[in-house]
Amino acid sequence: MKKFIGMFLAVCMLLSGVAPYAFADSVNDAQNDMPTAFFDEEAIWGYLSEFSPTDQITAGIMGFFYRESRLKPDSVAGWPARDYGLDESICFTFTRDIDKGLHNKSTREQFIQTVNIHFGGYGLGQWSSIGYLEHFYDFMSDKGGSIGDPKLQCEFIFESLKANEALWEELLQCTTALQCGRRMGYKYDGTGELGSETIASVADYYYGRFHQEDGLSEV
Repeated sequence: MKKFIGMFLAVCMLLSGVAPYAFADSVNDAQNDMPTAFFDEEAIWGYLSEFSPTDQITAGIMGFFYRESRLKPDSVAGWPARDYGLDESICFTFTRDIDKGLHNKSTREQFIQTVNIHFGGYGLGQWSSIGYLEHFYDFMSDKGGSIGDPKLQCEFIFESLKANEALWEELLQCTTALQCGRRMGYKYDGTGELGSETIASVADYYYGRFHQEDGLSEV
């Protein structure tokens, strides 16, 4: 089943004109070379706080990240084999292989097309559109780090948010984590009411957890 899924996606990529990523081989290669998944909530909060002007904005982004990737910086959400327990190895090997050719034009195209067409998103924010992926890849390449680096991804989202001047101004005006979470859902993620309320609820939780010892932020 593993090899069939990998071969199927490789054929799809060939038909689309993009050099296929070696899914099946990478799954096998990763079994003895796979790090522990990154789910450190406090670390992500700390990284965001270095770039964030308010804890409300930090919490709003935490809610967004949690809904998108469960705070896993090398997450590839669209990988269908995660139902078979393979997502950890695919996340790691895809990130590793892109990192190896980070400054190559062909690798840039491979990353953008693979994520956009086949994975459906990458990273803490599950960025998926061509524009976001181009910006993301170029940012990581300029920084010289791994595309899966959580701190760089936290820095990237602030650059991305500030590029949207209207949204950034709205976030600066927010007085609660709930408000920031809703704006991250509606205006940045483009999700509907249910998704935005989920982001807001999680944002409120993280605000209460990290901004103060107990209690939730006000509605």
